[in-house]
This record gives sequence, structure tokens and C-alpha cells, in this order.
Amino acid sequence: MKLPIALVTQIRQGRAVLFLGAGATIGAKKPDGSLPPLGDELRNKIAQHFLIGDYSSESLAWVAELASSATDLFTVQDFIADQFNKLIPAPFHLLVPTFRWRGIATTNYDRVIETAYSSSSTAIQTVVPFLSNNDRVDEKIRNPSSVAL
Repeated sequence: MKLPIALVTQIRQGRAVLFLGAGATIGAKKPDGSLPPLGDELRNKIAQHFLIGDYSSESLAWVAELASSATDLFTVQDFIADQFNKLIPAPFHLLVPTFRWRGIATTNYDRVIETAYSSSSTAIQTVVPFLSNNDRVDEKIRNPSSVAL
């Protein structure tokens, strides 16, 4: 895939924000070598674990909401976290820390990017996760070599 020259220039200058969606986890594996559940498979696992009936035509977000109503938010979050616990990044994930980013944005459940940074000996920045609207950027990002996630 050929990238626009303007985008490549912005990345080289450390002025780009990396946006990661659901596909960013593809290639990562669980410690046993299996793949993590993505999209519809995750929806189905949540439905099977918490709900009764067929939810295969519903969205992941809606099924997670229903599961939270059937139990509680923290139980569902723990179940989802277990599905993505200790993922091993693919070789291409390990390239992310070798670039200087203005920021990294994701809503993914996994911690592949954090793991890629912590296992990299060539990371040029330190990743600082923001998990809540209550996290204060001015307090967490004081070091110029930090990048907000």
C-alpha cells in the first residue's frame, strides 16, 4: 500500500496521531498460540456466557450492554479482559514503538500496544495510557518522550 507523501512526512516528523481500530489486534496471539476473539466472535462469547437466546444479529456493543444489565458492568469487563489477557504482539505491532507519535488513540479492549512498548528495546517514546476522562493529561504527560495512549 502506497501512503501519501504528506502523511509519510508527518509521520517522520512525529506529528501524526496513530488511530487503531478493531483490526489492530489481528495478528496478536494468546500465550497458547490461539487467536483472540474479534467482533462477532467476541459478541457470541459474551452472549453465550451471560445471556439466553440467539444474539447473532445484534451488535457487539448492544450484547455487551445487555450482559451488563443481566449481571453488572465490572463482571462483563472482567470477562472481556480475560479474552485479551496477555496477548503476544505480532512482529508488525513491535514496529509501532520505533516511530515518534503525537498520540495514539484506540478504544480496543486489548493491551497489545502497551505490551509492544514494554517489550521493545528500541522504543523511542514511553507510552502513557489514559483510561478515564478523569485522567489529567497535564499531570501524566510531563516528559517530552512520553506519548499519550
